[in-house]
Amino acid sequence: MKTVTFFILSLVSSIVTSLYAQKSFDVFVKGKGEPVYLFPGFGCTGELWNETVSELSKTHECHIFTFAGFGDVAPIKTPWFSTIKEEIIAYTKSNKINKPTLIGHSLGGTLSYWLAATESDLFKK
Repeated sequence: MKTVTFFILSLVSSIVTSLYAQKSFDVFVKGKGEPVYLFPGFGCTGELWNETVSELSKTHECHIFTFAGFGDVAPIKTPWFSTIKEEIIAYTKSNKINKPTLIGHSLGGTLSYWLAATESDLFKK
């Protein structure tokens, strides 16, 4: 009986934790074709890319990111920048996105370089 109770409590605990876990970004996907990640600059949301996405989404699958702490995405604990990086890697792998091109503005450009330099097999350019 103790084992069953422990199992049920563990299961409930992990479900509650996953429901309330902080996320480091929101992402909106638009278009079809080769994947492209669009990262905003510090203090900006993914809306920064609206004009670009209106054209680019005609031939590409655009993944438009808004990072934690900006727009409607709740802030996360530090080190937030490395957490965002690691969760983008996990997002790419779990969604089986094949070698997306990285485009970033300001802070998003820094993130793009960092991802491309450390995960060259995962990202196109």
